[in-house]
Amino acid sequence: MIERRKHPRISIHCRVFFECADAHGQNVSQDVAMALDISEKGMLLETSAPIHASAIKVMVPVKKEKTVEVMGNIIYSIPMPDNHYHTGIIFHDSENDMTKLVETLSNKP
Repeated sequence: MIERRKHPRISIHCRVFFECADAHGQNVSQDVAMALDISEKGMLLETSAPIHASAIKVMVPVKKEKTVEVMGNIIYSIPMPDNHYHTGIIFHDSENDMTKLVETLSNKP
């Protein structure tokens, strides 16, 4: 398989919270997911149900009293054999913020 990503993915196993909005900006759902990997441009989430929305806000707890929020768009949400779903997200925040988030999550115990 040829790797087409411009930024390397870093494997993580981190619980995150998310809120989804439809094309009109109305919140349609919120839940908890497991972030499986992250790069400066996107993230892979594992969820218990498919995500049917266009926009997503992911909230990542990085310290006891601090949460980082990133906005993105859902690229896909596909079923996996273990009754979970993998959801790909592309971020639309600044690259500096994503670099800091990637560094924080890759060093998180």
